[in-house]
Amino acid sequence: GRIVIIEHGNGWNSLITHLGSTQVKKGQAVQQGFVLGSAKPDMPEIGVELRKNGRVMDIATILG
Repeated sequence: GRIVIIEHGNGWNSLITHLGSTQVKKGQAVQQGFVLGSAKPDMPEIGVELRKNGRVMDIATILG
């Protein structure tokens, strides 16, 4: 699948994975609520990963 990486600044990145198509281009700025892409029809689940300085963070722990 396709992947979108969002650079938030201060070492924070989000990775959106297993996309069937994307609606953004490399270097494009995005706003909250912007459609990044869509899942594959035969694999409707996407992945979301949060990283700080390259290290995977546990989103559930951060959200409480």
